[in-house]
Amino acid sequence: MPDGWKDETSGKVTPVSVEQLKARIRREMELAHTSRSEGREGRARVCARRAAGWAVSSILPGDPSPSERGNAYEALRWLQQQEILSESVRDAAARLTTRLTTEHRLPFDEDPLQDAERVIELVFREDWREFPAMDVLDGKEDAAERDE
Repeated sequence: MPDGWKDETSGKVTPVSVEQLKARIRREMELAHTSRSEGREGRARVCARRAAGWAVSSILPGDPSPSERGNAYEALRWLQQQEILSESVRDAAARLTTRLTTEHRLPFDEDPLQDAERVIELVFREDWREFPAMDVLDGKEDAAERDE
């Protein structure tokens, strides 16, 4: 369960509940979709990456500090290394941390917002009202992966 959140503006760490975390992730994904509809694809991708990373941060093993939990990029990089998860989920996390080419394009065709939603669903399962236990890393993947 998350024990704190680092505010990106002030740098202060404040306690958060699971419900607050889910609400923040939902708002960030809404901002991603709004940004896309406004033609701001770069901002949409940043919002999607941040939302997915925040979800992953909530299941980091051990006892990471609140500031480590707030580092979306590093959380996604950690998820990429979890070989117990399906390749498709690890690839989605990898794409969310991929830099643009020198032509300011993504080097793949997959949708970053769908990648973020895939990662978030892995963490929260289909029912976002129920926080996942650490069984995410015990070989149990999201329902979509098991049904394939």
